[in-house]
Amino acid sequence: MLLLRLRKPLALWIALLAVAAGAGAQVPLDPERYPELVSRLNDVTRGEDTVPCDLLTYAPHLSFDFRFQGGYSLYVRLKHYSGAGDSIRVVTRITPQNPAASPVYLTQTLDLPDVPRKNRAELQLAGGYFVGEGKYGFDLMMLDSEGRVCRKHWQAEAKRSGGNREIPLQIAPGTVAPFSFAAWKAMFDQDRKSASHPQRLTILFHVAPLFRRNMNLRNYDQEMLLGSLASLLEQIPSSEVKLVAFNLDQQKELFRQENFDGSGWDRLLEAMDKLQLGTVSYETLAHRAGHVDLLNKLVDEELAGPSRSKAVIFLGPTARQSDKLQAAPHRVADTSQPLFFYFEYKPYWFRGIDFPDVVYHLTRALSGQAFRIHSPNEFASAIKAVRESLDEKSVQGTE
Repeated sequence: MLLLRLRKPLALWIALLAVAAGAGAQVPLDPERYPELVSRLNDVTRGEDTVPCDLLTYAPHLSFDFRFQGGYSLYVRLKHYSGAGDSIRVVTRITPQNPAASPVYLTQTLDLPDVPRKNRAELQLAGGYFVGEGKYGFDLMMLDSEGRVCRKHWQAEAKRSGGNREIPLQIAPGTVAPFSFAAWKAMFDQDRKSASHPQRLTILFHVAPLFRRNMNLRNYDQEMLLGSLASLLEQIPSSEVKLVAFNLDQQKELFRQENFDGSGWDRLLEAMDKLQLGTVSYETLAHRAGHVDLLNKLVDEELAGPSRSKAVIFLGPTARQSDKLQAAPHRVADTSQPLFFYFEYKPYWFRGIDFPDVVYHLTRALSGQAFRIHSPNEFASAIKAVRESLDEKSVQGTE
């Protein structure tokens, strides 16, 4: 993944952000196809032309898709460049050391825009990766179009601790993979009709920032939401998945697909990118109960629609709205009605008094279960509870 961030001045920040939208993402590099890059990475010679850069590394941590995710931010001062035609290429070698395995090479490139002279801006290149448990060595080389290099080396370890020790990981020890939202797409292209559990699920996906004061959807929010969505659908086998993405602040649906697949994944990403939380229409502000009407509409579809799901799962961060529904949809207590669950994400550091939000009130009114999730361990426990409830419902349906 490649990001572009400039601290100053503002005008250059805006110009370069436009370039970042078209920048190449971090991708695997075949060392046999590009031997000259691998040779340059290995060939640390005295007197080579260099360009200063600073590195900030992020130790691998267990993410909500049950893989270890790490990364780095590389900072380059643009005072070392002037005019048009410059480019930067970053090559990173990740070597599994324990357990030992062959190194994996990742690369990303960026063509710089016309850079003004004597500027004080700073470029940030961000890279990410997934790894399994183990110890790893990292060798990074930034190479610009003038042949100048900046080299960095570091070590990292991915290790489960505390309650995470019992979580089954989705990546083998000593394995390396590039971080990309597309890494989760492949599972949605699989044929679900042959799933071991012929059941239909509905995911009501609340697309909103994890921190309620934020007015935009940041990369961290997208990573957490999409990673947990992919993991949830992977951990709860189903033959068909209906996905509806919505935002309560905007009081509207963002995306809908009756049988969610890989093409739907692409359209979901596009809808999330287009979400403008900082702009709310006058009609939305005037309709103060619009978020309640939206929730009631979504639930009514599941209770009375022609295609019944076995379970309906609300998935998303705590909503800003906390009102109780005066007339919640009525759920009939029989096996034909879906079970309702709420996976409510909270910041990992927030474990104080929890005040229920509007989705929590709705879930409880439908005799559903709500899970407040601060960590991958709590996420795994919530998935286990849902699977057990679905198994119990299946048994009741056969009696």
